[in-house]
Amino acid sequence: MSSHLAPALVGLVLLAGCAATGPAQPSERLDGVWVGTISPRGGALGASGATTGVARLTLAQRQDAVDGALTMPGVVARVSGIVRGRALQASVDGRSQQGAGNLPLELTLGPDGTLAGLLESSPISLRRAP
Repeated sequence: MSSHLAPALVGLVLLAGCAATGPAQPSERLDGVWVGTISPRGGALGASGATTGVARLTLAQRQDAVDGALTMPGVVARVSGIVRGRALQASVDGRSQQGAGNLPLELTLGPDGTLAGLLESSPISLRRAP
């Protein structure tokens, strides 16, 4: 292959790669207050003394970054994470009567407006508060 063809082929491969992946979807706005239920199931959350009940997630969003608070029976926590499209991946730094810890929070905004997923291994489902 001649040295003149190599840059042209690299350019074509790069263009084809960009076209195949398409533009990134803008992130959803998840800021505000979300209320729903959580059901602690095993893991650190289950051992923390948290019980099934009402969960309240309050988020402030700047571009794709979110910060806020999560409260639920027996737990008060700080939340920080990233929104990508319709998904939130966050870290929850919480405190309960049993101590403190850090857990992963993964939520997805569904077509019905429900923000649902897992806090560690515990199901959580939230809806935007009126």
